[in-house]
Amino acid sequence: MLALDQRESMRDLLSGSSDDDLRRFKTAAANTLAPHVSAILLDRLYGVDGRPAWAGSVPLILAADHFDQPPGRPVASSTLDPHVTPALVADVGASALKFLQLWSRDDDPAQRLDLAASFVALAAECGVPAVLEGIVRPGSGGWRDPRDRDEAIIEAAAELTQAGPDLYKAEVPGDAAQPETVVAASREVTRASRCPWVILSNGVEPDRFPDAVEAAALGGASGFLAGRAVWTAAARSADPAAALATDSVARVRSMTERLEAGLQAADAERRTSA
Repeated sequence: MLALDQRESMRDLLSGSSDDDLRRFKTAAANTLAPHVSAILLDRLYGVDGRPAWAGSVPLILAADHFDQPPGRPVASSTLDPHVTPALVADVGASALKFLQLWSRDDDPAQRLDLAASFVALAAECGVPAVLEGIVRPGSGGWRDPRDRDEAIIEAAAELTQAGPDLYKAEVPGDAAQPETVVAASREVTRASRCPWVILSNGVEPDRFPDAVEAAALGGASGFLAGRAVWTAAARSADPAAALATDSVARVRSMTERLEAGLQAADAERRTSA
């Protein structure tokens, strides 16, 4: 699945940074890549203006989050977008909703879980599945080591999937340069999660992400919902349309092939152990 719901972080990558530049790139990326993916995630502000032409054949996932994100900085907080309503979901033909939930050991878990549950309730009111994305942040002391971050990804999955989402979206655990660590950590995420889960590509070098896809699938992930690993090069290109049609399409195909290989290997492993 393709993620195009980034806002200020995508603006930082584009050669043009106006709202219209964002909208044009999202539209071009969605139209070009729709035949190659199983769903597309878009935001209300810059990604959706009415029902997309491809929405009848490729499911649209609508972002239901509102970000507080200073220019050039990561998302500082995420709240439910009050403009995402059952009426809007019906108007744009969305097949699912997505919400980004920040997670840190410094934060109040009760408030965090309450917000996640509110999102799941909104999706139920809209009559569509809920895709909950957990993004981990270090506490005031920072990450002790790479394993500390992996443990946070696992803890976040265990906690947030208690809210009852239909699909959980997690950062890649382990080191994509060492796929065996991704396999091992992904197995821990699988055991911790109460629903199927997929990986996102933020934090992984685009050329390494196909390795991470295969490794995570072997560890129990069901797929990917990725953005930056697909379209970063196109966003930086002098000719984004051409880069989307060549580089981005090739990247999606590579990720999909590696996903299938990982899922097949995981299935063979399950049959052997049974």
